[in-house]
Amino acid sequence: MSLRVFIKKAVRYVGGYALARRLNRGLVTIMMYHGVGPTMCHPLSQRKLLPLDVFEQQLRFYKQYCTPVSLDMVLASRELPPNPIVLTFDDGYKNNYDHVFPLLVEYNIPATIFVTTGFIDRKTFLWTDYLEYLVYFANGREQRPAFRQFINAELNLQVGADATRVTVDTIKRRLKTVPDAAKTTFLSKMASVLDVEYDWQTIPLELQPLSWEEIREMQNSGFVSIGSHTVTHPILSKCDCEKQKHELQSSKQRISQELRTRCDQFAYPNGQRSDYNCETLRLLRELGYRAALTSIPGYVLATSSDELQLPRFGTTELAALRPIVTGVTRWLHKL
Repeated sequence: MSLRVFIKKAVRYVGGYALARRLNRGLVTIMMYHGVGPTMCHPLSQRKLLPLDVFEQQLRFYKQYCTPVSLDMVLASRELPPNPIVLTFDDGYKNNYDHVFPLLVEYNIPATIFVTTGFIDRKTFLWTDYLEYLVYFANGREQRPAFRQFINAELNLQVGADATRVTVDTIKRRLKTVPDAAKTTFLSKMASVLDVEYDWQTIPLELQPLSWEEIREMQNSGFVSIGSHTVTHPILSKCDCEKQKHELQSSKQRISQELRTRCDQFAYPNGQRSDYNCETLRLLRELGYRAALTSIPGYVLATSSDELQLPRFGTTELAALRPIVTGVTRWLHKL
């Protein structure tokens, strides 16, 4: 048993979670999701989405141990209730409307969805889903030799005979380090080598984009607010200043145009510290963004956090949520 696991069990045994909740009243927990789907769905969707029943269990957990609040409420610097938690979703998948939205209404929980506007407008595929589809196709249609040769030649990566999850993640990590134009070229070449056509009908239902009509319905309900997640989902630090400005400004304008409301919240694609830079922060301020969310684990300190670099915890199993939402994770990290 690791020291971390031992401490967690000891904390729970002595009632430390209840104490931690009282000691961490100044902390706000922001959770990051992408999508939710049924257990029986396309294999690509299963790898990407949280099972619907697990998500509902987590909502019940939040209602029991936390106070769900909106991101707007946190940014307004109002006096927050004990153990505030904010739910966020990135990308703008249709499953957010089909599966997430009804449960938010049922459990009376607000959330923010950060949409990739080119994806919503059906002009730009999410490149990570495109890559996964190509790899899935390569394995399923016995295109593995051509796939391996292409990857080895283009990225100098020695991949295995099967298109496994490890292979996908390895390629993703490499593509996140190259300029956006090079990444787009790579995916187009890969589709040509494998003779694959990827279009809006090809994408599995659960990974289809939201429509603006669905987004408006959710926003008008009062349970969902909408933020920007760029136009094409690039790694911003790999873009020049002009490209970054286009991604931040055009997405903001498109959302405001469609929803007839101000858009001043943003989530960084991928969201690690290396995925944005000083130029990104300058442009966010210049364009009037009020808050920007990362994917870096951590708590928001109501009085001192940088609102353009707010941390979030990623989706995790139910057993790991208790130490996160009570603040025990913070003390474990310090130890």
